[in-house]
Amino acid sequence: AFCQAVCEGVAAQKKLYQLGMVAQPLMSFEEMMSAVPEECKTGDPSKDLHEDMDEYEDGGMVALDDQSGTPLKPSMVAKARREEIDYFKAMKVYEKVAIDECWLETGKAPIAVRWVDINKGDEARPNYRSRLVAKEYKNDVRPDLYAATPPSECLRLMISKLAENGAYKMLYADVSRAYFYAKAIRPVYVKLPDEDVEPGDEGKCGKLLMSMYGTRDAAQNWSMEYSATLVKDGYVQGKANPCLFWHPKRDISVMVHGDDFVAVGTESDLRSTRATLENKYKIKVETLGKGPGCKDEVRILNKIVRYTNEGVELEADPRHAELVIKELGLEGAKLSKVPGTKETKKKTKDDKTEVAEVLYEDEIRSEEDEFVMAVSDSSMEAQREDGAENDEELEPMEARRYRAVAARLNYLAPDRVDIQFAVKEAARVMSKPRRSHWALLAKIGRYLIGRPRVIARFPWQSPRAIVTTFTDSDWAGCSRTSKST
Repeated sequence: AFCQAVCEGVAAQKKLYQLGMVAQPLMSFEEMMSAVPEECKTGDPSKDLHEDMDEYEDGGMVALDDQSGTPLKPSMVAKARREEIDYFKAMKVYEKVAIDECWLETGKAPIAVRWVDINKGDEARPNYRSRLVAKEYKNDVRPDLYAATPPSECLRLMISKLAENGAYKMLYADVSRAYFYAKAIRPVYVKLPDEDVEPGDEGKCGKLLMSMYGTRDAAQNWSMEYSATLVKDGYVQGKANPCLFWHPKRDISVMVHGDDFVAVGTESDLRSTRATLENKYKIKVETLGKGPGCKDEVRILNKIVRYTNEGVELEADPRHAELVIKELGLEGAKLSKVPGTKETKKKTKDDKTEVAEVLYEDEIRSEEDEFVMAVSDSSMEAQREDGAENDEELEPMEARRYRAVAARLNYLAPDRVDIQFAVKEAARVMSKPRRSHWALLAKIGRYLIGRPRVIARFPWQSPRAIVTTFTDSDWAGCSRTSKST
């Protein structure tokens, strides 16, 4: 316990340093009195020196948005946290028990918790949300806690089915705080947040009765919960993927991704699906289609789905392209007509050894652009000498930035077929990126400047009895590894 307290103290101090906060000597009473303007003196300098009384009453809290890092008003954060604690109590997420029970059951201390504070609105119209999450780290391999997610192609298949019948509509349901509906299966104990510590709670922790965000089996418990709900209502669960369901009598197809439900069927049949979910969960519902109460555009998994006279359209979240360009520092950079170029093989004079040259016809490094590293002639010469990349491996922090951009592109690629090959090439080196690999991301980034959006159209079609797929493989296409690309 002592070591843990020391580590927590060090971590807290580091965070204060990152915020630019440095400890200052305490002021004496006389110094505080002299610092208060004459017109503001009430005899209590501790209060006189705090202009924002709401912040003072919140214990001098420093609050930052966990997504944007912008400062948040402490009094509003405190209110949002109190609402979250009230919701925890209403859902009976945990019961308070002695910490000794935790040690006896698990042999470990209770799992730490943290607050995630976000302003989902803006400064003019703030909408503060605070979520209490557990900090259970993955320190061993537990395949028994695995929870499946549907492949990205499933949404495209659902849209394709929607385009087969003009009477079909698409229902999108978002379950609020889904994990709180799933019972805890294994014994899990968490520390009590300061906001829920009451007189007599000394030496107590929280034993989970329902699943909590941040615990390793929460997603699996939730998948078991919604699967039981749908199966009980007559749905057949998929064998290839347990996140897919089909109702044989109503011909309703359902895809579940986390707490998001997507269903395709006729309006009358979708009413039964909505009723099934509303009877057990608190949900927000949108319906895509034509008619009363329907919308012609909805966001599903942050992707835009539109219902038009010509068919249905799918567009990837355009914010990802904007963020990639910003993270690469390419605002105002020269456009690229293609997202990447394949390797071209050439033979040496002895006609025995093959070497590879990556062609980036306009990859030029500007003086002010220190983030993007193009493939230089010298590095290409080194590749010709031994067939390997001799340029430096990225430093840990820089490698992390490379992986972050590549991961964002990897998320974008399934809905951007025009960049899939180039993104795959950039992702191949994520384990050990080198300086020359920045050229792969730069190429894609400059291509996205000119083509930030791509819309996939699903025209109205007749029902398909056979699924036709196309594939291609460049056998031994990689000259360095001789692997297929």
